Amino acid sequence: MSRDLYNDMMTFEMFTYPSIYLSECQVRHDAPVWMYRFDYPSPMLDGHMRAYHALEIPYVWNTISKEEVVRITGDAPERFALANAMHRAWIAFAYNGDPNIPELPKWPQYDLTRRATMIFNTQSEVVDDPNRGWRMTWTKAVQRLRKD
Repeated sequence: MSRDLYNDMMTFEMFTYPSIYLSECQVRHDAPVWMYRFDYPSPMLDGHMRAYHALEIPYVWNTISKEEVVRITGDAPERFALANAMHRAWIAFAYNGDPNIPELPKWPQYDLTRRATMIFNTQSEVVDDPNRGWRMTWTKAVQRLRKD
């Protein structure tokens, strides 16, 4: 098994699938849910870290200019627009319960049919049901485990 495949599998098992499962539960209780995935990669270790868990936090808080943060985010100028958009989306959500802002594409609520997910990157976009194959595989595996 390649290292990339292993990393993708572990990321999905540890972070992505639990997020999807929790979102599905919330949707079933009529709670408004907006799903996102952060794909902007870190340049650390020659880019091998990719977009690792919690890397989005300095973008959400718009603290990417701090010296200690630049070490993990790099210094590419396009990261400022990403940080501004994420920061404003989180403020909008905290302020009025909806993360939609003019700087981003229309961000629909997550539902069990479309599964709209904002992919944050230099060109942020909404993707319906990203990683569908992985989601279906893990759903089947979890269902099988529950039967046993």
